[in-house]
Amino acid sequence: MKMVIIFIVVCVYIQAVTAENPKILVWNFAPGAENSIWDPEVGIQVDAAYWLKECLRYKGYTFDTIDGRSLPFKIDAYTIIIASLGSSCDA
Repeated sequence: MKMVIIFIVVCVYIQAVTAENPKILVWNFAPGAENSIWDPEVGIQVDAAYWLKECLRYKGYTFDTIDGRSLPFKIDAYTIIIASLGSSCDA
């Protein structure tokens, strides 16, 4: 269910921004095991950007990924920047 919701939001946003194949950057602000959660839907530890990237792949978009706390100095080549700010889990 969460993939469907993320998929719809990402696709609607991308179509609203551009009708062409956009240059997309996925910025994974908090990568690493300490910022990941167990996802029983896929049976692995996932970080906050996992489902965003899966939705983009499913839709056929290509994208660049940057892990870490800072963006590169030159981001003007990207049409869309999607930032994931960390995972949370309500147990």
